[in-house]
Amino acid sequence: MSFATRSRPFWLPVTDSPSGLRAALLHEPAQEGAICRGLVLHVPPFAEELNKCRRMTTEAARALAAAGYVVLQVDLMGCGDSPGDWSEASWAQWRQDVVHAAHWLRTACPTNAPMWLWGLRVGALLAAEALAGMGGDAVHLMLWQPVVQGRGALQQFLRLKSLASATQGTERSSATHLRQQLEAGQTLDIAGYPLHQAIGQGLEAARLAAVPAMLPQNQRRLVWLECQPPPAAEQASGATSAPRPASLASQQAACDWAAAGWHVTVQVVDGPAFWQTVEMEAAPALIEATVAQLHQPFRAGDPAAASPPPVPAITLPTPTWHERWLPFSLGADRLLGVLHTPRGSDATGLAVVVIVGGPQTRLGSHRQFIHLARHLAEAGHAVLRFDVRGMGDSSGDPRPFDRLSDDVQAALDALWTHQPGLQSAVLWGLCDGASAAAIHAAQHKDPRVGGLCLVNPWVRSTQSLAQTQIKHYYFQRLASGAFWHKLLRGGVGLGALGGLLANLRQAWGRGSSAPPGASSFQERMLRGLQRYSGPVQVLLSEHDYTAQEFANYTRARASWNEALSRPTVTQQTVVAADHTFSWPGSAQRVAQLTAAWLHGIWPQQRLSPYVNRDAAYPESID
Repeated sequence: MSFATRSRPFWLPVTDSPSGLRAALLHEPAQEGAICRGLVLHVPPFAEELNKCRRMTTEAARALAAAGYVVLQVDLMGCGDSPGDWSEASWAQWRQDVVHAAHWLRTACPTNAPMWLWGLRVGALLAAEALAGMGGDAVHLMLWQPVVQGRGALQQFLRLKSLASATQGTERSSATHLRQQLEAGQTLDIAGYPLHQAIGQGLEAARLAAVPAMLPQNQRRLVWLECQPPPAAEQASGATSAPRPASLASQQAACDWAAAGWHVTVQVVDGPAFWQTVEMEAAPALIEATVAQLHQPFRAGDPAAASPPPVPAITLPTPTWHERWLPFSLGADRLLGVLHTPRGSDATGLAVVVIVGGPQTRLGSHRQFIHLARHLAEAGHAVLRFDVRGMGDSSGDPRPFDRLSDDVQAALDALWTHQPGLQSAVLWGLCDGASAAAIHAAQHKDPRVGGLCLVNPWVRSTQSLAQTQIKHYYFQRLASGAFWHKLLRGGVGLGALGGLLANLRQAWGRGSSAPPGASSFQERMLRGLQRYSGPVQVLLSEHDYTAQEFANYTRARASWNEALSRPTVTQQTVVAADHTFSWPGSAQRVAQLTAAWLHGIWPQQRLSPYVNRDAAYPESID
């Protein structure tokens, strides 16, 4: 039997932590009197994997709630939407957060239904360690793609630092040297995350070691689920995959848990490595297997399995904080955002709406959008960051970035409903979020929009990418004596030369065009900039192909040049910065540049930020 569900965000008080609150999202059956098959606490993965996995975990939580489970998603200290930062967090604090959240869930939802810890990747290590702090409570484990050794996860994370060093032109350090720096108390900035000793040492020491069941044999369950892409032959034929074994390390660990008295089930399902793919990927088979496995009664005669109790009424805590959950509707879909409000008397009438484009959530890579929002709120601006439909915690089907105008409009409406004193709002977008902001300016001539901040706007086509690669990669190689020396010695492969020739053909060709009768997204962006007469800020990273493509693309087109040359448009280069501003200090510089620009444009008196430019600017562009 399935049930309608509801999801309620809230702030979970934590008394033994300096930051005091944790972001939480509770999923439960919506009908009064619905049966409760169990309680499930999700323990999230590590660093950027939390972003990659958020859509999958939320979809799984809704599926479990529809099947009669009460599911709690919680962000650990300094992670996700929770207060604080990695620099303040520790492995021990994260483990304690799991224990505290489990205790709250059991207390807020008193029932004899079984309780599960659901750990994903590194979250599996935390879940296993947290069991020791839960006393005699009969908690079961469900693990998704668990990491067996924390040392391997740390090694992989440190490798990101080594790869970034080559890009940044700094000396490349080995993982051993980086570990020595951690042990000496240094903080390593890795992909935008400040890794320090209290996190690094805890992760390195973590093992998915078996915990004694402390109950009669096989009365505690461990469900171990892994995803593997089906073999190529089966993908081509569409045949159903035969059962496949888990990795040898997983099999050994599962055997250790079985020896400790746990009833262990290991299952491998077809699906992508969604925790590490560039695009947001889904693994429906994993969600189906999760619901099916938890439904299996783990021992004969279990009263909770035979006659599940009803879901009790759960009262959520309501602490006062200046960051507020802001759910809002768009048709049948429910979107979730967080509203950052200024404190004190410094509030201005100018707000900011952060538009998330591409495979991203309201957090931003390495929590960039959170840090931006908090910085701007301190400068007196209300900031709304939200998940568009089909991303993060928002329901609905995903949409391409050039079809997000309705989402942005719904966010503006929600912002004005909850902040009635506002006079204007700036649309702030990174990458194709910036493109979506410009397209929104063309589609919705909303006088509430008082500015556009476009950061590394996306204008990519096959032709523009080829031109950028030739200019910023191949030209540099051709100018290098080392390249010619390698070429004459036969050290340059035919594949590399073929790549150059292919890029030359694409760069000199006409490029792809939109379908007949349709405008390309670049044309719609241009129309938005032409019709919008308010202030525009363009920020371009010094070391980013997307930013370089935008600069090349707009310089080569007179209509773009004219639109970007107006006195209301400012362009700045953010030095020593990559696409998501993960290099040390670059995210802070973007926040400072944005705050300074907002200060410069507010207050301004304008009748309307839109003008009738349709006659002056035809539909086509050069």
